[in-house]
Amino acid sequence: RCVELIRKGQHVPRGTIQVAFKHKTFEEIKRYGVSDDIIKAYKSTAKDDNEMYMLTVEKLLPKGPAHDAGVRNGDVLYKINGKMIHSYIDAESFFDDNIGKKI
Repeated sequence: RCVELIRKGQHVPRGTIQVAFKHKTFEEIKRYGVSDDIIKAYKSTAKDDNEMYMLTVEKLLPKGPAHDAGVRNGDVLYKINGKMIHSYIDAESFFDDNIGKKI
């Protein structure tokens, strides 16, 4: 999508929810109260060992879109609209593809 817009000399809009994520191991995630069933389901959709962690909200912009939607520091991101999210790239791609849409 971005390459095509650049080739056309157009602006590349970027989606953001004003959040900084951090990788956490499954042992750390269990301390957040995430169930073994969710972790098992998450692991089953990982492509490789590089996806054997989960994303947590490290920082968020007060009054930003995520904050206004109820996201808080320490929240665990594992699905968006029913799709497992395994990396920053997965999350950023989803936000970029859904600019202006409610998620």
